[in-house]
Amino acid sequence: MRVFQVSAWVVVCLVPAILGCDVAAQDAQQAHAQKIAGYWTSDARFSSRIPSKTQAEYFWVGRMWGRIDATGKLRFDADNGCVATGLLAPSYGVNSWSGLANVVECKNAGLNGRYTMTVSGGQPHLTVGLSSSRPMPGNIYPDVFEATGTFARYRP
Repeated sequence: MRVFQVSAWVVVCLVPAILGCDVAAQDAQQAHAQKIAGYWTSDARFSSRIPSKTQAEYFWVGRMWGRIDATGKLRFDADNGCVATGLLAPSYGVNSWSGLANVVECKNAGLNGRYTMTVSGGQPHLTVGLSSSRPMPGNIYPDVFEATGTFARYRP
């Protein structure tokens, strides 16, 4: 049986729009979006745990920077070549957003893939986490890829 999680964005934005009620919830979502909208930079950590032993484990710390717009659309680049693009929606947590991101162009090709992304904060720092769990045939534990950082605002 597969369980589907309903995004808070659907609950806060689409349901009221469809039913024609509670525009205040949409205004609250837009006000929160303004907290995370902007340009962000940090030293981020990329790492992997590879129980499948199909590739070497990876660890890297370096500069990562990017932008989130007021709709939740994002793009982050890192000095290890990785580019993360995706779309965030409000989560149930206070000042928390989540979504999916595609990570491509990594110098270590094993990092490329689809990641779950979480973002929290926004005043004055933003905590960003990317994680991807990839089950491998014949292994009990999946291969895990992560990127994390606490970002500060900057002006390009």
